[in-house]
Amino acid sequence: MINERDKVCVYCGKDFNKDIEHDHINPFRQFDETNIVKCCRKCNRKKSSSDMIQWMNFKKYKISQKLLDLYKKAYK
Repeated sequence: MINERDKVCVYCGKDFNKDIEHDHINPFRQFDETNIVKCCRKCNRKKSSSDMIQWMNFKKYKISQKLLDLYKKAYK
């Protein structure tokens, strides 16, 4: 499901260049299909355990509706 859903880095939107990583939306919950996304290594390292919304706003990245929906599920 995640491979079908996330074709590019969910944070910066760039194509993967063999640097695909997986990130927790909510770093305090375990991996599951609503709490994991595919992203590039650069974004994963820079975001670290930051709140996704705050980090994306700081980076001035557009937050897709898909990510907002996953975020809500990850923080239930």
